[in-house]
Amino acid sequence: MVYKIAIVGSYSTGTSTTSRLLADELKIPIVRDLVKDYRNELFGEHRKLVDLNLFESFKLWYMTFSRRVNSEKYLPEFISDSSTLSELALSWVIGKEYKPLFGFFEESYSRKVPVISHCSEVFVNLHIGHAKKHYEHIFYTPIEFPLTPNGFRPNDESIRQKVDDFLVEILGRFGFNYTRISGTPEERLETILNNLKI
Repeated sequence: MVYKIAIVGSYSTGTSTTSRLLADELKIPIVRDLVKDYRNELFGEHRKLVDLNLFESFKLWYMTFSRRVNSEKYLPEFISDSSTLSELALSWVIGKEYKPLFGFFEESYSRKVPVISHCSEVFVNLHIGHAKKHYEHIFYTPIEFPLTPNGFRPNDESIRQKVDDFLVEILGRFGFNYTRISGTPEERLETILNNLKI
């Protein structure tokens, strides 16, 4: 059996821990969330996500998105830690909350303003299209653990919750079949293995 699995969730919800446990069990590679590594490479380790300007945000997004997509296109099987779906939810919420220009894009997308709406729609469809094509099993991790600051993403519970809410909206709006996994990391792993009939 070949597995192409996405572990999705807001930040600090245990996606990486779950991905590592599952990878150890199935002996398949993880496509890691490398946004923090690329942040360090591009801008230094002290820059927070919310401090990046629109151009810097786009550059960081492009590097992380293209690296993930290229890896997942060609690996015969993988576990996607966070996935393009989580990245879309985080990018959208951060942009709306902290970047006034991005908020204009978001409003234009919902109002179908020509040109600007098209750019926003392309941004969304890049993430959704990749997920539809390459993720055969999607497991969603809800917010159950305390928020652990990592010095990069917002140390703000309301933002983490908004990312979670938008991610769930994405999963429903675009018709993704997914399984909610909860409990301890070991309980989450057991749920996944049972779902995969392993």
